Amino acid sequence: WALDAFAFGTDAAASLGIPIRRVQIVLFGMTAVMTASVVSMVGSIGFVGLVIPHAARFLVGPGHGRLLPATALGGAIYMVGADIVSRVIIPQQILPIGV
Repeated sequence: WALDAFAFGTDAAASLGIPIRRVQIVLFGMTAVMTASVVSMVGSIGFVGLVIPHAARFLVGPGHGRLLPATALGGAIYMVGADIVSRVIIPQQILPIGV
């Protein structure tokens, strides 16, 4: 997979036949669009997208085949847990979204 090939640097990825420039442009573009959409929709909880991938990488390793699903599942579990904790701490209160 191209992401795994980039883990060893662009020279190693190029030697494996990865079209470096095209993959970089696509990855940077996708990252910018995803980050912008997440921040515009959820605001202050966008940090989850920065923290959970690092925690998932620590738990499952650097292989993106396992890392991406683990990150999605970890982020979902974290957000549901945060929602449960907030409802226990402040019962019957509607918390504002995107403060």
